[in-house]
Amino acid sequence: MSNRCKICMPCCGRCTCPRGITGPTGPRGITGPTGIQGVTGPTGLRGVTGPTGIQGVTGPTGLRGITGPTGIQGVTGPTGSDVPAGLQAYGGIYNIVGGTLGLPANTEVQIPLTDPMVNNNVNPGTNSLEIQIPGDYRIDYLVSLGPMANGPAISTIARVNGFPILDTDLGLKTGSTNDTIFTAFTIVTLAAGDSIDLSIRSTTALTVLFSSALCASLSVMKLNN
Repeated sequence: MSNRCKICMPCCGRCTCPRGITGPTGPRGITGPTGIQGVTGPTGLRGVTGPTGIQGVTGPTGLRGITGPTGIQGVTGPTGSDVPAGLQAYGGIYNIVGGTLGLPANTEVQIPLTDPMVNNNVNPGTNSLEIQIPGDYRIDYLVSLGPMANGPAISTIARVNGFPILDTDLGLKTGSTNDTIFTAFTIVTLAAGDSIDLSIRSTTALTVLFSSALCASLSVMKLNN
């Protein structure tokens, strides 16, 4: 059988006839319909995180929430120190009149104290102070004498019910040109009804001259409550 076809058809694959020159490409045919979507491929690697964007404008403040329940009461703190009360008893008397006072030799003479200070639970009496509340008291006194010729030795002392309080006994030689000031204090235990006064004495009989300003004062102050 011959390999030549009666009609030469190059596409049959059996024709051995000489092939002619290829003709020009024909026009493009109409695009066919889209095929079915293929299977989705695997997810790719995560890309690098981009830079942070600019912060946006702050939003309006939200509504206030409901108040929460009251918390449990805390532990009570330690008790503070007691505040000391005010003075329970105090008072005083003084003399600004001045003048003179005659002194017999070696004899205690009460010093005139006619004007009362502010007093609380202390009664100002005639030249003396009467204690109303028992306790420990501070006693202060001052006596100021004017200049005296020959400068005699003078002693002053505070007394309780007429008895000297020895640690307030103060003896000085008076000056002939300047005032002489006697001042002392002590702390003693006093009972209700005790009377406190001031006395002055000299070893020789004479007349003393008190200063023209504050010539004498006596005061007491209760220290314990």
